Amino acid sequence: MNNSWVVPQTTAEWFDWLKNAENKTRNSYLAKPENLIAEYRAELATTHDYKGREILEILQNAADQARKASVAGKVLIELQQEGLIIGNTGEPFSTGGILSLETKHFSPKRHNQKQFIGNKGLGFRSILN
Repeated sequence: MNNSWVVPQTTAEWFDWLKNAENKTRNSYLAKPENLIAEYRAELATTHDYKGREILEILQNAADQARKASVAGKVLIELQQEGLIIGNTGEPFSTGGILSLETKHFSPKRHNQKQFIGNKGLGFRSILN
């Protein structure tokens, strides 16, 4: 069953899900450490390819999530002393969305490529990099 659109409802559920995902990733790198180096190099390339597109990527992601929620898209981008706050009126992050942040080319939007602007799972990752 594909549960990439699941959204944990509580902080405890998110914590458990994230801890499990982190353990899987750590175990995969312990089993094959060279994957860590290969993925690091791929991240450098993605960061370079998407440089200067950060705001565009935020807006595209917000547009996709608003479309999924069938609502008018609105975005808040606020820089505060504590950090950057980004919010939108669309669907919240799902477990599939979080997986796409930690695994390149693994966006849950890939199944609906014609419906969404983004579907590779690289743009938002580049912002984090």
